Amino acid sequence: MSNFNKKLFKRLRLNHAYGQLIALIFVPITILASVGTLLVLSETSNAAKKQQRYAAIAILSRYQHTSEQLLHILSTQPARYDHAQTAMLQMFNETDLRRAAITNAQGKP
Repeated sequence: MSNFNKKLFKRLRLNHAYGQLIALIFVPITILASVGTLLVLSETSNAAKKQQRYAAIAILSRYQHTSEQLLHILSTQPARYDHAQTAMLQMFNETDLRRAAITNAQGKP
């Protein structure tokens, strides 16, 4: 047995029943609990990101066509600005768009 193993054996007091109990029961349980926690946190994070992505895709597919039409109206018929503004304000007041915030890479709107 190497010198390091002898020091570790003495430090953990593996020649006593309490040291053996710690080494054989509590340490593996702690390691398994830590690994399980990391797995749960990573899966939860991935699920939340996927949910946000699908919600953003749904919002984009729902409102993109309408906003393109309104921009076309504004570029071709500036006199209908009030009509386009009213339609956009009604669209922005919907609950789906209130939940979704457009942010940049720093998290600022």
